[in-house]
Amino acid sequence: MSARRLIIIWIACLSALPLRDCKIKNKIGFLSPTRVFKIINEVNGDQNRTWRAGQTRFRSDQRAFAGSLGTKILSDREVATMPVSPFPALFTRKIAVPVEFDARVRWPNCSTLHDIRDQGGCGSCWAHAVAESLSDRICIASSHQNETVHISVQDLMTCCTTCGGCHGGIVEYAFGHFVSVGIVTGGDYMTRKGCQSYSVAPETWDRTINATPGCSKHCFAGYRTPYSRDLHKGSSWHVVAKLGSATSYPMNASAKMRTVVNDAVRDIQVEIMTNGPVTCSMRIYEDFQHYRTGVYAFVTGELLAGHAMKIIGWGVDEDSKLPYWLLANSWGTDWGEGGFARVRRGVNECGIESRINAGMPRKSY
Repeated sequence: MSARRLIIIWIACLSALPLRDCKIKNKIGFLSPTRVFKIINEVNGDQNRTWRAGQTRFRSDQRAFAGSLGTKILSDREVATMPVSPFPALFTRKIAVPVEFDARVRWPNCSTLHDIRDQGGCGSCWAHAVAESLSDRICIASSHQNETVHISVQDLMTCCTTCGGCHGGIVEYAFGHFVSVGIVTGGDYMTRKGCQSYSVAPETWDRTINATPGCSKHCFAGYRTPYSRDLHKGSSWHVVAKLGSATSYPMNASAKMRTVVNDAVRDIQVEIMTNGPVTCSMRIYEDFQHYRTGVYAFVTGELLAGHAMKIIGWGVDEDSKLPYWLLANSWGTDWGEGGFARVRRGVNECGIESRINAGMPRKSY
């Protein structure tokens, strides 16, 4: 078996995909230009599609794209044992949910809500999603909602021994680390926004980096706050929604199924409105790498791996009238809609509504 095939099988199995999927991902390897154009044309060839595809940084290198994934999606059984939202069901049902919501508008003084980081060729999407959502929530929870703190992806990725690394990781364990140990501050590559900045350059996106840097309990030279005093800890974390990971809910589903997913969607919305952005972990197919604009819904391509992102709001597309989630990705600003994406809401598209998590920062440190 070729090295290309082994890479794809390894990435798929790492992300806890069903065994049957781990058997068939070996036929992808590198996307030929012909296959890239076929995927793009299949998406754009139908005027009824709700999104448009185009050339992105990944182009024909499927190995590079696979390297930018790496979130292990836990089984339903594992998630069932984890803490749930503290909001009572009756509370969330009574909250008036607006048609549109954007955390950037709701909390305009929290600058981190506008940030799009770049994970490069390291499969650290899980750490990015967690660190970015926590950065936002620390600001939102501050007394004047203007405290700018960049939680360090580097520290989380390298010092959480149970979470993962550049080869992928587990979002739920990362939130647990935030509560039990804490995470220091730090911004994107080559920035001095905190104690430890990200060490993987954006230019490495065209290669797969599996070697995770070692854990350092020191801040960069010249940073005045010691590592131990720079740690930011959470008071708690919880799973916001527990839909079945392999379940999709079409719009023509039974009334009972629609109630289940609608309740989950409302729980997610109330959580974001009340405390700020949450993380999601969704299954990624080949066509997602070519997303340029619109409301994404799966069209074509093989299932590759799991991927974590941050949800900052929701809305309804003016043209298609399709409801969507508004996500911040970690693939730089040249991907998608300036680094952001919109994904179909209310049908558990690619499992997006089945793995929603959130952390609660302490009021003081």
